[in-house]
Amino acid sequence: VSHQQKQLFFSAIYEISELNDRMGFRLTGPAIAPSIDGILSEGICLGAIQVPANGQPIVLLNDRQTIGGYPKLGSVLSLDISKLTQLSATNKVSFEPISIEEAHNLLHLKNMQNLRSQRQINHNKLSEDIENLLVSRNLRGMQSVSAYLDKGSYLRAARLIHQCAAEGTVLIGTGFPVNGSFETDGPVGAIALYEAIEKLGGHPIIVCDRPLFNALDGHFNTHEILFDNDISEEIIDIHNPSLIIAIERPGQAGNGCYYNMRGVDISSKCANFDSIMRKSSCPTIAIGDGGNEIGMGNIPHALEELNIQASTTPCDELLVADVSNWAAHGIIALLSVLTNKDLLKNWDNTAVLQFLSNNGSVDGLTGENTLSEDGLPSSESQLLVQTLRQMTGHDDSV
Repeated sequence: VSHQQKQLFFSAIYEISELNDRMGFRLTGPAIAPSIDGILSEGICLGAIQVPANGQPIVLLNDRQTIGGYPKLGSVLSLDISKLTQLSATNKVSFEPISIEEAHNLLHLKNMQNLRSQRQINHNKLSEDIENLLVSRNLRGMQSVSAYLDKGSYLRAARLIHQCAAEGTVLIGTGFPVNGSFETDGPVGAIALYEAIEKLGGHPIIVCDRPLFNALDGHFNTHEILFDNDISEEIIDIHNPSLIIAIERPGQAGNGCYYNMRGVDISSKCANFDSIMRKSSCPTIAIGDGGNEIGMGNIPHALEELNIQASTTPCDELLVADVSNWAAHGIIALLSVLTNKDLLKNWDNTAVLQFLSNNGSVDGLTGENTLSEDGLPSSESQLLVQTLRQMTGHDDSV
């Protein structure tokens, strides 16, 4: 078939005729004029497009003849055969040319996707791999601290969220005061968890004090906690939470005060979220990366070697990471596996940091208004998200 006739075929719209069966689909439309009357008989593949004497193409299907001598325009991609066979008489169809290399690539990609969907993921091993990854840099000693936690903490947290999100309200406490503002570590992860819980049908509420409350209110469901008034019982009564999460939220030390990593007393700048964790009857999850956050009361002996004023506030499930925001992404990666939804696919770390920066956030390590988390650029977190998606089989780039 000449190049001109192929162009005619690919630019035309054909109609499925009533003369179709398991042997093939006959098409009606612009007639194709072969440059020769026939060819030597040869094998015919599934989807081959033959051009008989009348010029009306035929797409050959499962019960086709094994050999034939009509000229051929090409072959329908094997992945599209099922689409074609679902069409009925009078349905319209058109064709698009692709190279053999493109066809092979599409088939390979489809095979990879099928393998991923069929693969049985070992949830326990995946959780342990994620736990190890998230403390691999050991920025503040969390690698040694993690040894005091039972393996599988991330999986247990993900299962709690999966279960409780469907049951009702999830409170997410965050916000660590730095230089009269709030640091980026904590709120980024809180927003990530908030969005994931919403996608799962839950009702998340971010609980925080000013100035973070001012930044988030109006953009998210929020509840303000006050510096000079413990309203924990009121918050519990109003929202009746099914789960409470604290991420990078200062925890009270043994003397009831709050301290930063340098041992400076920041109690006057911290509202009390600890009481909400302690008084509520629902499950609690806490995330930290330094030892002075809510939840670290679970492992006092593990913190003895760290030069900090450690928190004594406990929780039901404690998670640690090099950066607390990263723990949120780790949980969401496991939620993606549990729900078969790619919950990290559209995460844009820089956009979230830019939103917080516009509202006065600072890096907790440098104290500066930059698009970074604990001294690390946003690209580090975005790369981590990509790695987590690869680990869970959701990243098509591998």
